[in-house]
Amino acid sequence: MTTVTADPATVRETWWHRLSARRLVWAVLGVYLLARAFSAVLLAWVASQQDLSTMPGADGGTGSASYWDITHIWDGGWYRTIVEHGYPSQLPRDESGTVQQNPWAFFPAFPMLVRGLMTLTGGSYAVVAPTLSLVLGAAAAVLMIPLLRPRIGATATLCTIAVYATCPMSPVLQLAYTESLAMLLLVGFLLAVSRGEWAIGG
Repeated sequence: MTTVTADPATVRETWWHRLSARRLVWAVLGVYLLARAFSAVLLAWVASQQDLSTMPGADGGTGSASYWDITHIWDGGWYRTIVEHGYPSQLPRDESGTVQQNPWAFFPAFPMLVRGLMTLTGGSYAVVAPTLSLVLGAAAAVLMIPLLRPRIGATATLCTIAVYATCPMSPVLQLAYTESLAMLLLVGFLLAVSRGEWAIGG
């Protein structure tokens, strides 16, 4: 009977590779969360300067806005309408017949996920929606590791993800918007295609 002994160098390389991979994941999450904490402070400061009664979706509130108030305004208000009331059965029109702004301009995947989580957790839209965006953005950052590391190395991968986490538009990754979900799906499809998993990537 032949006994096969692993090459010690290969064993060390595999162990180091796994350890390095774990460290990179933690480094990526650390950079992403630090960036989101910084933008949370900025958003909270901006919110404190706003009169809640003048903000879209304030629902009659008064006084200074909070961090949570500012994370689901503008398009987040449309997603809230979809979550709570669904899409209108008929397109709203003005007296001249022109179609008015309405929820049909927004895709359903994000509000469906939000509504599901609200049902499971009992949480409010104001908390669940931006928190889901935050988590999806983190998942996208982690998924970038297997996509980028084999091609550009660990250091360049971390730097690339740091740019993603800190670019001027990155605060949207913690708002009730779909950018985090879109980024996660995009990275997932690119990873699938790069591995030849055509059933997923196609």
